[in-house]
Amino acid sequence: MSVAAMKKIGIAGLKSDWHEVIDTIQDAGMVEIQPIETDIEEASEEKAVLTNLRNGLDFLKKHIDKPLPRLELSQQELSKLVEEYKLNEYLDQLAREKDFLLNLESERKNKLSSLSELEPWLTLKYPLKSIENTEHTRTLLGMVPTAFVQSFRNEIKEKEGYCHIEEVLTTSRVFYLLLVYHVSEQAFFVGSLNKHEFSRWNPEKYNGIPLEEYHKLQEEISDIDSKIEGQKQKIRELTSELPRLGAILDYYSLLSQQRELRNKVATTSSAFFIEGWIQENKLGDLRNAIAEKVDAIDIIDVPLEKDEIPPVALKNNPLVEPFEVVTDLYGRPARGFPDPTPLLTPFFPIFFALCLTDAGYGFIVTLVGAILKFKYRKANEGVRKFITFIIILGIATMIIGALAGGYFGIDPSSLSQDNPLVKFATSIKLFDPLKDAIVFFAIAIICGIVQVSVGFIINGINRFGLSENIFLKIRSLVVSASWFCVTVGLGIFVLSNLIPTAVEPLMNPALMMLKYGLVGIVAGSIVFGLLGKQGFFPSLGAALGFDGIYGVVNLFGDILSYSRILALGLSTGVIAGVINIIAGNVAQVPIVGIIFAGLLVIVGHIGYTAISSLGAFVHPARLQFVEYFSKFYEAGGKPFQPFKKHYPNINLK
Repeated sequence: MSVAAMKKIGIAGLKSDWHEVIDTIQDAGMVEIQPIETDIEEASEEKAVLTNLRNGLDFLKKHIDKPLPRLELSQQELSKLVEEYKLNEYLDQLAREKDFLLNLESERKNKLSSLSELEPWLTLKYPLKSIENTEHTRTLLGMVPTAFVQSFRNEIKEKEGYCHIEEVLTTSRVFYLLLVYHVSEQAFFVGSLNKHEFSRWNPEKYNGIPLEEYHKLQEEISDIDSKIEGQKQKIRELTSELPRLGAILDYYSLLSQQRELRNKVATTSSAFFIEGWIQENKLGDLRNAIAEKVDAIDIIDVPLEKDEIPPVALKNNPLVEPFEVVTDLYGRPARGFPDPTPLLTPFFPIFFALCLTDAGYGFIVTLVGAILKFKYRKANEGVRKFITFIIILGIATMIIGALAGGYFGIDPSSLSQDNPLVKFATSIKLFDPLKDAIVFFAIAIICGIVQVSVGFIINGINRFGLSENIFLKIRSLVVSASWFCVTVGLGIFVLSNLIPTAVEPLMNPALMMLKYGLVGIVAGSIVFGLLGKQGFFPSLGAALGFDGIYGVVNLFGDILSYSRILALGLSTGVIAGVINIIAGNVAQVPIVGIIFAGLLVIVGHIGYTAISSLGAFVHPARLQFVEYFSKFYEAGGKPFQPFKKHYPNINLK
């Protein structure tokens, strides 16, 4: 349960063995290869095929009715499929069908645009072809902003004998008109139209009366819609090839990765040299795997360059490993810092469960996790880890929900105790979040006291290892122990306002811990800081600043932040109860009431489980990141990403 020890290695071999070596490295999935950036760019058939394949897959996925099952293939079966499949013929056909569909859709879009263009002129009774200039007149169709209409009318009144204006349509913004004027007054009308922001419409692509043209376009669009639907059906028939295309995409993706890597390693005319990282305990396995395939190979240790930082691989047992999901949200540990995953594992599921406080909701979460685990049993490691994480949270919620007496918002103590299951559920109930809200508040604060105290202890141990000399090491332990005392003392003081009777015997020890803890922070920071040659002002700053006395204010806020557990826990019980009350009222409606009530209970509780689970994840995550990690942890490490074969579109046998 730690950060795995990493080793930088070099792999030297003959160019003739390149494919065997790199294929073995990919199969093993143990080495993160460190590429040497070059300007070499090798065009490849695989790259062109990949581009066409991805485009084809993306297009086909838009036309599937439902997801198709993934193929289950061995490496040999995959190679055979690629060899026998007439990929180019299929992609060419798909390209033709795609282009035809796109052309139809483009034509439809153009005709819809023409419809919109004609709509304002539908009341015009003249064939559009007949609207043209003559020897003595000029005819215009166009638009004037409504705001300028009155001014325009007033201005052309003096030319009434020389023009005819016909209103076609008036909207709140635009006045559509037909204007005919004598050519002798052209200068006047051109000036007036420009002044009033006239915009001309040229109907040259239309011949008949606008309404007739409009109906004609509608018929053409209807005909195109039929063709589009027929073409889409034809494309839907092609989607049956999606699983095979996905498998071929995986194959060429791996080839492309190998080719790109070859362009980014050191080479000579006859040899290659690869640098990379591997977990120290897996180096022997890698040597054996390559030795089985290739004789002329050498794997050597490569010294680290100055300030070079290895990638970070986490190494945890199966129970802790799923909680790496939370760690990765924050970031892998920086050099010298521990993996926080084992340190958050005892807390996170408890906090999540307290935020839900309902065994029924925990059952739904667990059931969802179990379904996902079955459905994605052959998914990649990250997906499987997240699903296990969900299941653990669900089980924890079932346990704590049972202790809190919550079953889909129903309190078992309110039911008849004649039923053995109800009687058992009542007997294991320890507290009621709604009736014992103050006790629940105290539980949340105790969670905060424990977790923050643990954070300070870990901080002391960690800084002891990082400190440069014995005095600074002692300071880290003294200051850490002092913060532990302050946290416990301050926490008990907060609890005295919630459960005074229970903590009264602890008040004097708490005050002593608080007092001596504050003295220890100040004295330890200054005395051992000076002895450790940190200087007076840095030592004084550590004693009085954010990491010193001033930090007690933040510590008080940190402890109170855990009250969000109370808020979420109470809201779950209240809303679950409201769903039940509404369903009970709906059930009173004759005949259909029971049906709708049942649907309301099912949909309501499942929906609220999803919503409340999101909050129950986000808020405990915030407590880990802000109140807990800030005491001892610093992220910034680069995740270890071994070069391995990945098959996103098939299940590999």
